[in-house]
Amino acid sequence: MGKSDLPNAFIIEVNGRFFADRPETGGGTRSASPAHMGELKNAAVFNLVGGRMVSGEWIMAVVEGGYGDDYSPKGLWWIDGHDEYRQTPRFEYAREKHQDVLYCGTRT
Repeated sequence: MGKSDLPNAFIIEVNGRFFADRPETGGGTRSASPAHMGELKNAAVFNLVGGRMVSGEWIMAVVEGGYGDDYSPKGLWWIDGHDEYRQTPRFEYAREKHQDVLYCGTRT
């Protein structure tokens, strides 16, 4: 069974690239923005809290709806951590075959 909370912060690397911090938009704008990959120096530092990947005041989320079938790839977005986004799937951490794995949504 996966965990929805982790005691330590972490970064995420995929094929030598890292999920980058959400860029500052200026003007106090708090709108959602797509996640991007970047270099290690720009990597977002996450905490897994209640199934949410939190970095500062932002949450990394898969925003569902309007993307076709349930099996098509979904993009990751930065959303405002102060808003209520109950419709976004939660993440779970598991250790499998000597690797750390993050699952998004319900595992069967």
